[in-house]
Amino acid sequence: VAYSPICDGECAGISEIRVEPECKSYFGQSLHVRDRLKAHWRDLSAGWHANPELQRYWHIYGPKAFEALLKVAAPPGQDDLHLARWLVTQERHYIQQAGGMRAVINADW
Repeated sequence: VAYSPICDGECAGISEIRVEPECKSYFGQSLHVRDRLKAHWRDLSAGWHANPELQRYWHIYGPKAFEALLKVAAPPGQDDLHLARWLVTQERHYIQQAGGMRAVINADW
Protein backbone atom coordinates (compact mmCIF):
# COMPACT_ATOMS: atom_id res chain seq x y z
CA VAL A 1 0.00 0.00 0.00
CA ALA A 2 1.46 3.31 -1.04
CA TYR A 3 0.48 6.06 1.38
CA SER A 4 1.71 9.60 1.33
CA PRO A 5 2.30 10.96 4.83
CA ILE A 6 -1.32 11.12 5.91
CA CYS A 7 -1.02 13.24 9.04
CA ASP A 8 0.63 13.17 12.42
CA GLY A 9 -1.89 11.17 14.38
CA GLU A 10 -5.49 11.10 13.22
CA CYS A 11 -7.22 13.91 11.40
CA ALA A 12 -10.32 14.81 9.45
CA GLY A 13 -9.93 15.71 5.82
CA ILE A 14 -10.18 14.79 2.17
CA SER A 15 -8.35 11.78 0.79
CA GLU A 16 -7.63 10.60 -2.72
CA ILE A 17 -7.12 7.05 -3.91
CA ARG A 18 -5.31 7.26 -7.22
CA VAL A 19 -5.27 4.40 -9.73
CA GLU A 20 -2.13 5.19 -11.70
CA PRO A 21 -2.68 3.06 -14.85
CA GLU A 22 -6.10 4.62 -15.38
CA CYS A 23 -5.09 8.16 -14.33
CA LYS A 24 -8.32 8.21 -12.31
CA SER A 25 -9.05 8.98 -8.69
CA TYR A 26 -11.56 8.31 -5.96
CA PHE A 27 -12.06 11.17 -3.49
CA GLY A 28 -13.46 10.78 -0.01
CA GLN A 29 -14.07 12.70 3.16
CA SER A 30 -13.62 11.38 6.65
CA LEU A 31 -13.34 12.42 10.25
CA HIS A 32 -10.57 9.81 10.56
CA VAL A 33 -8.69 9.74 7.24
CA ARG A 34 -6.11 7.11 8.11
CA ASP A 35 -8.72 4.67 9.44
CA ARG A 36 -10.96 5.26 6.42
CA LEU A 37 -8.14 4.53 3.98
CA LYS A 38 -7.29 1.35 5.86
CA ALA A 39 -10.95 0.31 5.56
CA HIS A 40 -10.84 0.93 1.79
CA TRP A 41 -7.75 -1.30 1.47
CA ARG A 42 -9.33 -3.98 3.65
CA ASP A 43 -12.52 -4.03 1.58
CA LEU A 44 -10.64 -3.97 -1.74
CA SER A 45 -8.37 -6.81 -0.59
CA ALA A 46 -11.38 -8.85 0.50
CA GLY A 47 -13.12 -8.22 -2.83
CA TRP A 48 -16.20 -6.50 -1.44
CA HIS A 49 -15.60 -2.77 -1.83
CA ALA A 50 -18.85 -0.80 -2.24
CA ASN A 51 -17.54 0.93 -5.39
CA PRO A 52 -17.56 -1.62 -8.24
CA GLU A 53 -15.30 0.41 -10.53
CA LEU A 54 -12.64 0.80 -7.85
CA GLN A 55 -12.91 -2.92 -7.06
CA ARG A 56 -12.56 -3.82 -10.74
CA TYR A 57 -9.35 -1.79 -11.02
CA TRP A 58 -8.02 -3.52 -7.92
CA HIS A 59 -8.62 -6.91 -9.55
CA ILE A 60 -7.05 -5.81 -12.85
CA TYR A 61 -3.97 -3.96 -11.57
CA GLY A 62 -3.52 -5.06 -7.97
CA PRO A 63 -2.60 -2.95 -4.94
CA LYS A 64 0.70 -1.70 -6.38
CA ALA A 65 -1.24 0.47 -8.85
CA PHE A 66 -3.06 2.28 -6.03
CA GLU A 67 -1.82 5.27 -4.06
CA ALA A 68 -3.51 6.95 -1.10
CA LEU A 69 -3.02 10.66 -0.49
CA LEU A 70 -4.25 13.22 1.98
CA LYS A 71 -5.43 16.10 -0.20
CA VAL A 72 -6.17 18.47 2.67
CA ALA A 73 -6.57 18.21 6.43
CA ALA A 74 -9.49 19.98 8.04
CA PRO A 75 -8.73 23.16 9.94
CA PRO A 76 -8.74 22.47 13.68
CA GLY A 77 -11.29 23.82 16.12
CA GLN A 78 -14.43 23.68 13.97
CA ASP A 79 -17.74 22.68 15.49
CA ASP A 80 -19.48 19.63 14.01
CA LEU A 81 -21.74 21.57 11.62
CA HIS A 82 -18.94 23.70 10.17
CA LEU A 83 -16.67 20.67 9.84
CA ALA A 84 -19.38 18.73 7.99
CA ARG A 85 -19.95 21.65 5.61
CA TRP A 86 -16.21 22.08 5.08
CA LEU A 87 -15.75 18.38 4.26
CA VAL A 88 -18.59 18.37 1.70
CA THR A 89 -17.36 21.58 0.07
CA GLN A 90 -13.77 20.37 -0.15
CA GLU A 91 -14.71 16.96 -1.53
CA ARG A 92 -16.81 18.62 -4.24
CA HIS A 93 -13.94 20.98 -5.02
CA TYR A 94 -11.48 18.14 -5.64
CA ILE A 95 -13.99 16.17 -7.72
CA GLN A 96 -14.65 19.23 -9.89
CA GLN A 97 -10.93 19.93 -10.16
CA ALA A 98 -10.45 16.35 -11.46
CA GLY A 99 -13.05 16.87 -14.18
CA GLY A 100 -16.37 16.28 -12.43
CA MET A 101 -18.30 13.20 -11.41
CA ARG A 102 -17.94 11.47 -14.78
CA ALA A 103 -14.15 11.76 -14.63
CA VAL A 104 -13.64 10.23 -11.18
CA ILE A 105 -14.31 6.82 -9.69
CA ASN A 106 -16.75 8.12 -7.07
CA ALA A 107 -19.89 7.50 -9.13
CA ASP A 108 -21.17 4.19 -10.45
CA TRP A 109 -22.38 5.03 -13.94
